[in-house]
Amino acid sequence: MAGMEHVKTILVIKGSSIGDIITGIPMLRNLRKSFPGNRIILACSYRGKGISIVKNCPYLNECVILDYKTDGMLETARKLAYLRSQKPDVVVNGFPTTIKSSFLAFLIGGRMKAGLKSRKKPMIPFFFNEIVDSAGKDAVEAEDEILRRLGINHGDTHLELFLDLK
Repeated sequence: MAGMEHVKTILVIKGSSIGDIITGIPMLRNLRKSFPGNRIILACSYRGKGISIVKNCPYLNECVILDYKTDGMLETARKLAYLRSQKPDVVVNGFPTTIKSSFLAFLIGGRMKAGLKSRKKPMIPFFFNEIVDSAGKDAVEAEDEILRRLGINHGDTHLELFLDLK
């Protein structure tokens, strides 16, 4: 993990559906294995009933829901400021990167940013240090490729769920 020795905080951006969250779990698990004592934050816009999968996920320290349609711009700006204040060393956009998510990664900060390039949507490539072309890959494979490019342990791609059975 050359260049990753001083990483303290990792922020992962994911999408708005339960499928996006579930397909991100292998990446979160690999990050936790590589950085067992470090802070891992998930930023997503998912608010559905399956949120317990995120709240019970042992690989995360925190989840911040960014949903400007529900929260409004002021609350979203407050959450963005909070995420920036966490000073993430690495920001991983584990969702096909759009112009909006490119700006999100830029606003959050971090010295290392990696994202997925979509064939369908434009992005701002110069905001990222590493870009993985997602063409021909499913979400789990593409996110695994991001970790490989960053020199982070990867390859454990099985899915798992963390249900609240209460």
